[in-house]
Amino acid sequence: MGGLRTVSSVPSHIKAGEYVGPALTTIKTDGKRDKYKHELNQTASLTDTVFGTVIKAKTEAERKQYKDPVYLINQYEEAIEEHVDARVGAFLQQLVSCFGTRLHFSVGPTLDQAESAKTLKLQYKGKEADLTIRNAAHSSTFPCLLACSGSDWEEYQNGDEDAQEPESVVFLKGSGVYDTANTTRDLPRAVNEADIALDGSQHNSPFSQKALELLNEVSYGKITLASAMRKFVNAALNQIETAIPQKREGVKRSLEIFKEYLIGLKKEMADNDEWVFTQLNLDLDKHPATEDLKKMMLRVRAKAIRTNMQTQSNINTKISKVYATYLKTLARKPPQVEAAFRASLIDSLTVKADKLRVQKLLGFPLEFFKERLTKRQKNLFNSAMEKLNEGFSKEIKSLAKDVTTSMRSARTAEQKARGDAVRSLRFGKKWTQVELGKRLKKKYPNEPASGPTISRSETGVRDIDLALATKFSEVFKIPPGLLVAQNFSD
Repeated sequence: MGGLRTVSSVPSHIKAGEYVGPALTTIKTDGKRDKYKHELNQTASLTDTVFGTVIKAKTEAERKQYKDPVYLINQYEEAIEEHVDARVGAFLQQLVSCFGTRLHFSVGPTLDQAESAKTLKLQYKGKEADLTIRNAAHSSTFPCLLACSGSDWEEYQNGDEDAQEPESVVFLKGSGVYDTANTTRDLPRAVNEADIALDGSQHNSPFSQKALELLNEVSYGKITLASAMRKFVNAALNQIETAIPQKREGVKRSLEIFKEYLIGLKKEMADNDEWVFTQLNLDLDKHPATEDLKKMMLRVRAKAIRTNMQTQSNINTKISKVYATYLKTLARKPPQVEAAFRASLIDSLTVKADKLRVQKLLGFPLEFFKERLTKRQKNLFNSAMEKLNEGFSKEIKSLAKDVTTSMRSARTAEQKARGDAVRSLRFGKKWTQVELGKRLKKKYPNEPASGPTISRSETGVRDIDLALATKFSEVFKIPPGLLVAQNFSD
């Protein structure tokens, strides 16, 4: 039985309520990975979108073509480009989540992935033979990041030889950014080997080391997000340039596709100074901004995203712990038990809006899931539901109550964050509350805009809904999405 290493709680320098990860997480040391099931839609992982399970060759010439490793990889070119694009996107998400936290990051063991990919078959004249092994290739550089207090890390680095390394937590496990980093795509093994050529077998390549360095520099505010992304792409291209001549044909062609895509991305970044803002849905073409305002917008956006990821992580950690407790009561793990657990939790929520929030959080649209079940799967699902409700309903109801409370707290925090953003923008403009109210009233005569009303908006007493956020954004000349980044509000 594999051991578990328990890691620390909240890093010492972080204020209560501002931590960006679960208070307690375990790191598995048995080398086994938890598998995401495709049918549960836990991540955006994909099976083979090019050939499915088998290629049917019509002629001998076609059969020989598919056995050519370069020809086969060329059939996957678009899928490989999407794979590289996902890797870039996952790294940007991690950068944004790390932005300004002053945490120290290191690489942890890969804990999760989608189900293993099946071998691709080639059929000719009614006979099937193995064509290529496929792997569930991670669409990220770092599927698992560990975080510890930056100040504790510095003390350790500057301490004597007997100083103990600070304990770390799995960063934002159970959140959207973590799940994105653990998304996989079923691709020929040659593509997975190209990933290894880029990352190193233990994330030890010069590229991986540079990428980790960039995450830490962004965490400490030493470089901008845009600079980090440019350096990330350049480091990847340098690593690929070194690796290409050393690899066999299929891997070499995969790396060439990586290179072609990244060269195009590098040009796109060079031609668009606001590339990072575009990725964060902050349209500066319609809302030109000063450099100071841009920096403020990034801080506001990054904090909103990070807070949201923290909430997702905390709620999913609670759900996972109760699910693990339930599994321990069973002699064996029955089919459809995880889906049944999720369904029972959703059914136990009393408010329709909360049911929808949890389905979005879990990526589990319940009715859609049920519609896709076969007759046999439906029987297994119903059986798992009955067993769960017979012996564990009290615990499920308690979890539903806990999740409801957490989401209510998240809505309150989101409301306050929108008010904080308005106040930060007002300070940036050097306006008083009265001045902001006058500008709002001039543009929208029917909008309540007295000094006390603005004060209530800034303190979160008066909610800034989408309509009011749009009005504030027009006054500040910023993208309206900056004030309504949320996940748990109505």
